[in-house]
Amino acid sequence: MDRQPNISDLVDQLDDLVPLQNASLRVERDGEGGAVYGTKHGYARLALTLIKAALKPRENAIGPATADVDLGSLLADDTDPIDFTLYVVDGLPPRTPVKLPLGGRFVGWLMFGCLAVVVALATVGFVAIVRWFW
Repeated sequence: MDRQPNISDLVDQLDDLVPLQNASLRVERDGEGGAVYGTKHGYARLALTLIKAALKPRENAIGPATADVDLGSLLADDTDPIDFTLYVVDGLPPRTPVKLPLGGRFVGWLMFGCLAVVVALATVGFVAIVRWFW
């Protein structure tokens, strides 16, 4: 009788095949978002870590179950800190729209307009003073 391997058995087999040597990742964050640099073994280890965490989620009394991911051994010492929570859900919840503060988009244009009016009034005043003296 053939026994079909389950996902946990396959993950364990892959875990034995992917070496820990040269398995590392580095996260660099900047104002634009950031970047992740990693070796092939590092990305493979990351995938295996995520699969293991998804297969054994930690139940949460308040909300959805969370996947505990331990990336400490994968991340390089000079990596930027990352802070996120992985939720294991049956379906993606609707995304709540981000509300910008009132007038948040147009503050720059408002400041530019005010500066333009001040420069225009200063120019008119300067021309009036020059004409009054001559």
